[in-house]
Amino acid sequence: MRQERGVAFDINYTSRPGAIAASGEGFTMLAIIPTHWEEPVAYLTNLFVEPKLRGTGVSKKLLEKVIEEAVEAGAERIETTVNTHDKGDMERTQAFFLKNGFKRRENSLSGFVLELQAVPNKN
Repeated sequence: MRQERGVAFDINYTSRPGAIAASGEGFTMLAIIPTHWEEPVAYLTNLFVEPKLRGTGVSKKLLEKVIEEAVEAGAERIETTVNTHDKGDMERTQAFFLKNGFKRRENSLSGFVLELQAVPNKN
């Protein structure tokens, strides 16, 4: 179990393929999609952290695990879309992705992409 900013959590895999959980504090869903023309693409479809634990490092650790999984799968990038009905949550979530290396997808208000060539391989 890890301790980050006073919050204990453990990153582990769930029984669902592509799902990573942080011991009840949050979860992600990552889909690795093979393509015929290029390296696989990873789609981050969910990244959720319990509201009371936001800002404690859980989302950062989940995202680090997502990036690690995508790199290991040979994905060339991670794509995600930020969707929320709360404007404050939208702005915080977009800022989180931008702070962690994602760029806005061209011609999209809510789409973000992280090119994995720029991510150092930890292997």
